[in-house]
Amino acid sequence: MWSRISRTRDMPHHTIPYFSTPFFQEDADAMNHTHIDLIATELALAPRQVQATAALLEEDATVPFIARYRKEMTGSLDEVAVTTIRDRLLQLAELDKRRETVLRSIADQVKLHSTNKHRDDVQ
Repeated sequence: MWSRISRTRDMPHHTIPYFSTPFFQEDADAMNHTHIDLIATELALAPRQVQATAALLEEDATVPFIARYRKEMTGSLDEVAVTTIRDRLLQLAELDKRRETVLRSIADQVKLHSTNKHRDDVQ
């Protein structure tokens, strides 16, 4: 769904260590749209600006690169706005991971409880 931007030799390219996994995976598309809409609302930006910035960050573009050379894609966002979007995307991704961990833990506890209950019923 997200278009990739080809880089040329004269464009700077540096990786961002924060993004070891991409924000946009096929199975997490709905959650990412929720994140984009939330960030756009919080920062009073158009969702397309946040979406374009997130896509560029996913492609390992740096904040200065996005702010200077991709203004047409982001609607002229400055480095502060791009950094805020990056940080908020990281926060929301971390919250999603925590949520999954907690839900998995609860599910494991329910399984353990039902196993113990079944074992007590048998005795």
